[in-house]
Amino acid sequence: MSSFALILLDGMVKVTGTARDGHDVLLAVRQGGDLIGEFAAVDGHPRSATVTSCAPIQGRWLSQDQFLHVLQVDPQIAHAVTASVVGRLRMANTYRVDFTNCDVTARVALVV
Repeated sequence: MSSFALILLDGMVKVTGTARDGHDVLLAVRQGGDLIGEFAAVDGHPRSATVTSCAPIQGRWLSQDQFLHVLQVDPQIAHAVTASVVGRLRMANTYRVDFTNCDVTARVALVV
């Protein structure tokens, strides 16, 4: 099981999950400056998504131990990571609420 985190310095990746029917679902697009893999690096659980590069990328790889150490010794970085995770959760909640009562046409319009 992998539990490293990656700071994406340059390039772009897509983040996908697999639906119950086996289809890939686009969850996000991340670009330079974004943090990837922080969930598994924090809790040690299996990855919740797959990240695929859309072009060559550059990044800074951090082992789980390195990542957790940085969070412990630098409160500003810990706060930035927490704020990023909270922002992603808020966005996920908004999408869930927006999609719950929409018909198919409205859902497609929201995605586009």
